Amino acid sequence: MPPVERQEGWLHETLSGGSRFLNGLTGGDGAVTFSARCGDMAAAGRPWGVTLVRCVDWLNRQHGHCEAVRLWHVDHGLLPERPPFL
Repeated sequence: MPPVERQEGWLHETLSGGSRFLNGLTGGDGAVTFSARCGDMAAAGRPWGVTLVRCVDWLNRQHGHCEAVRLWHVDHGLLPERPPFL
């Protein structure tokens, strides 16, 4: 699984803020990105989460994106630890 690389710049920050806004808008925590929430739902075994992960990973053109950012959020205490989904 690829590590989440620190990316900087206004575009990345804007997209990250939009992702957190989308997550808050859909009932999630505004401190967590939508990708990480999708990864957490998939890790919890929710079928809708698995579907969202496939869509988000495809949009990002990066297989494993949701899992990588989920693990970043877990490491920073923003999401609970769960076994990874496959």
